[in-house]
Amino acid sequence: MAFTKIQSVETPEFYLNTAFSRARKQEKQYRNSLKKSEKSKRVILAEKHRISLVKDYFKNTFYKLVSSFPSTDNLSEFYVELLSSYADVDKMKKSLSTLSWASSKVDELARLHSRKLKEGMPYKDVLSVRKSFYGRVSSIIRRLDKHLVFLKEARKVFVSFPVVKENLFTVCITGFPNAGKSTLLSRLTSAKPGIGSYAFTTTQLNLGYSRVNHRKVQFIDCPGTLARPDKMNYIEKQAYLAVKYLADVVVFVYDLTGEYSLESQDALLEKIKGFDKTILFFISKTDILEKNVVEEFVASRKGEFLVSVESLKKVVSEKLSEWA
Repeated sequence: MAFTKIQSVETPEFYLNTAFSRARKQEKQYRNSLKKSEKSKRVILAEKHRISLVKDYFKNTFYKLVSSFPSTDNLSEFYVELLSSYADVDKMKKSLSTLSWASSKVDELARLHSRKLKEGMPYKDVLSVRKSFYGRVSSIIRRLDKHLVFLKEARKVFVSFPVVKENLFTVCITGFPNAGKSTLLSRLTSAKPGIGSYAFTTTQLNLGYSRVNHRKVQFIDCPGTLARPDKMNYIEKQAYLAVKYLADVVVFVYDLTGEYSLESQDALLEKIKGFDKTILFFISKTDILEKNVVEEFVASRKGEFLVSVESLKKVVSEKLSEWA
């Protein structure tokens, strides 16, 4: 799902000014093309054309806007839950439905006022019909204000959503903030995520791709998530959902430099184990650790601990073969 394709959302006054301004300019061009017609007939045809232009503007503009927003019926579980964690989906549906309703009402008003225009009627009566049409259209569009405000704010969030490839073998890299996940991603793939020497450098899902056994694999660097599922912020929710729905393999990164206690990291690991995913253990920052620190840690634990990118790639390759 490409959320960046969602149409921009403007104010009621923007839409009204644009509709009326375009209709005025195009109506003038149309009227000039009718010079050979009688004046009374030319005036009526031109005004009907102007009304039709306003109707078409709202029909086309709101159709594009409504259809550009994501439909939960066509989204995967990952995106449905991601969407729901950021916005009131029912409210979004209601707002989009209200825009469609407004478009149909403008269409109805256009047909009603076009029928009122009769050849030979006084010009002041023609202007009165147009004024009535514009007034009622303006009233309808201004009633959309709160819905447009909501959709505008929702769009701001949606366009920042990651575009993941859900049909690829996916490896999620998890662990505490500043544990070395982004560095690992940059060494596994050609991705160049922001890497800092402080916690919470990663503020979104960082995506990278690499060829393993001649097949494309998706690697996701999940924002540093703490063992606090009841207090997750939006960025941590993205990490949570990525592991829950996208991961075929999870790489849990242990940081032995002492920034976070092993007890805290073990607690987070227990949370991740609840997803029932294949988990690989990687020890980061071994270039700055004493060799005996790594050896003692590995000796005190069960399971295989990987300390090099090459060894990690090899195990991922084996899991990819099993997945196929």
